[in-house]
Order: sequence, then structure tokens, then C-alpha cells
Amino acid sequence: MKRLTYLKLPKTVEKYKQWTDDIASGTYRSYLTVRDVNKVGRRHWMYCDKQNREVHLLSDGERRMYMELLYKPSTVAVFEQYALDLDETLDIAVELNIMHPRNWKTYEAYVMSTDFLVESLSADERTTQLTAYTFKYWDQIYKLSWLDEVEYKSMRTWQKFAIEREFWRRRGIEYRVVTERDATKVHYHNKLFSASAKDLTVSNETLTAFLTYFCEIWQRAPWCPLQELIAQVSHTLSMTDGDARQLFRFALLYGFLPVSQECETHMVRWFRPVYLMQDELGIAA
Repeated sequence: MKRLTYLKLPKTVEKYKQWTDDIASGTYRSYLTVRDVNKVGRRHWMYCDKQNREVHLLSDGERRMYMELLYKPSTVAVFEQYALDLDETLDIAVELNIMHPRNWKTYEAYVMSTDFLVESLSADERTTQLTAYTFKYWDQIYKLSWLDEVEYKSMRTWQKFAIEREFWRRRGIEYRVVTERDATKVHYHNKLFSASAKDLTVSNETLTAFLTYFCEIWQRAPWCPLQELIAQVSHTLSMTDGDARQLFRFALLYGFLPVSQECETHMVRWFRPVYLMQDELGIAA
């Protein structure tokens, strides 16, 4: 195979060095911003009040995935558009016999980035660990065969994934490819619905009591609108309706309630019934 030529432009090297210097100071910023990406589609440059900084998300799907990762109970921080060392990814591309991302006209090598690097608490909650995620829409990288079996497509994209995967493997970090099926519009709606409770301080005793009574009342009348269930729980626990609603939001946001989120009818609204997963109620309560 003919050896490929790559150019490392000084401006590219300087941009990466500036980024590494900036994040080493303790304040994270996206390597790629919405201004850097010239493609069709919606992009999101927004302030995240949970992480107290601006974030840059390059599609609606990325935005939903960001919310999904951010509000996992074990999540400590989410770093989006995380740049990979160019010298190392070039070496990996050579080892794997894969073409490194580059400008095909000028041979300028591009700095690769991983969509999300997530810091989360380990199982014993004594240490943290990192997990890398790449987001792509399902039909960009998969297809169904005539036997309805899932097959890979867009092999050039999977080659780029292979470079990322090896980069993170060398650091002992798990690498995952995720799609919009891992962070649906229903998940996103429910995160927004409950986001006002993100900073709620609640004791284990209060949360356990709320979950226990809520699940018991739901099992007796699963068809009742959510607001009626909340009213019954607030009366039983002698708390205000507003406090009970915030507890529900908190439990939904951080996954303490087994709420089904499979289809659009499962979007949580006060005037609708809420759909719980019956086989997980024992765990929740």
C-alpha cells in the first residue's frame, strides 16, 4: 500500500497546544465549537448550569445524549468534543493501516475528537473512572439486512471509530458508540421536565418514603393522572404539593423511579398517567 502523506500545519499544532494548556488550568472547554463545523444540521451552543460553563453540541442527537449522560446518578462531569493527540492518532492510523482524517486536497491532518468523555463514580463510590462515547445516528452506521439482522455500513466511519477506540484502549478507558436510540426524544423531554430538581437536597429517608408511597399508590391506580398521584402522596406524607412534585422530578431525573420511556405516550406530563415498569417496582420502593 502506498504510504500516505500528512501535513501538520503550525496553526493546527498551536490550536491543540492552546486547548491542552487551557484545560490543564482546570477549566474545560470544547475543542470543537459550533463555529468550527461546516455541515448541514442543527447545532447547539448553550450554557449548562449544572457544569457552570458553555457547551458545544453538534446535532440534536448530541444534545439529547449530553443530557442523558449528564444526569446519570454516577456522573461527575461530561467533557464534550474532547481532542485526541494528533501525533498519537497518526501513529495509530499507520499501525491499523487506516487513513487518518485529513483534507484530501491539501493533505492537512485533522485533529480527531471524541464526542463525550464522561467522568463517573466507580461502583464503590471511592474513585472515579472515565468512559469515552462517540455519537452517531443509527442509520448512518447501521442497516438491516433482508433477514432483519443489524449490519455495519459506512465502513470509513467505523475506521475512524477504530482509531478512537485504540487511543482510549491505551489509556485503559472504555470506548462506546451510541446512537439516538440510547437517548430518545422521550428521554430528553423527561430530563427537561425534571431539570428544575437537579440541585435538590433530599435525605435518603425522605426519598425512600416518597418512592415507597408513590409506587404503592400507583399500583392501586396506574390509570390516574400524575397530578392526582402526587396529591395523594403529599397528603400521606404531610408535605406540600410543590415539595412532592419536586421529589418526583428528582426521582425521575436521577433514575430512582422505573419510568418507562419507550414511546411518545411515555412523555411525562402532570395531567397524564405515568407509566412505571412493573417488574422493577420492588427495586424502586
